Amino acid sequence: MITPFHKRSDFPEVLTLDIKIQIFYERVTGWQLDIADMVINGVKVNNGTIIISPIVGSGYATLDIIMSYFEMIAKYRDGYCTIGEPKKYFAEGLKMVFPELCKKHPWIPEKMYYNVRCGLYHHGLTEGDIMLLGEGFPPITPTKEGERLIVNPHTLVLELKKHFEAYKNQLKDDKDLRSNFEKRFDYDST
Repeated sequence: MITPFHKRSDFPEVLTLDIKIQIFYERVTGWQLDIADMVINGVKVNNGTIIISPIVGSGYATLDIIMSYFEMIAKYRDGYCTIGEPKKYFAEGLKMVFPELCKKHPWIPEKMYYNVRCGLYHHGLTEGDIMLLGEGFPPITPTKEGERLIVNPHTLVLELKKHFEAYKNQLKDDKDLRSNFEKRFDYDST
């Protein structure tokens, strides 16, 4: 499977840019963002009936699924075609998703990188000054003292889904963005 919905044989041998965008979109939504959303928020149908219940205590698992988004989206936006610079691109991606928050609190990208992303990937948990809370909190909230961050995986995944939809829509018309996307897609696909 090249996406959750398609085999490689479903597409022509030479992929057009629009097909590459479709493949990328289906991969990120179908294998990451939608899964993370189902894990933490469950699934309801239009009448409010729960058809998939959220998994209690899934905050860390949800963050594990979605923390790669920031670095990935910044590298695609820039057309970055080499290995390395995870901290730089993580910070750029976080600023892309939360520009006002990062402008007001410029220390947040570094704290999110080391204490959430690196904590999860290298230790299996966030570092001590990160609190996971749910209802009533925005995706990322600095405490008044600026020492701790409150991360809400429930709303963070929804914010990433919204951001990714906007990025997909920007790829329709922005020639530079399309060119950078294709460079990175081709780099990742070789």
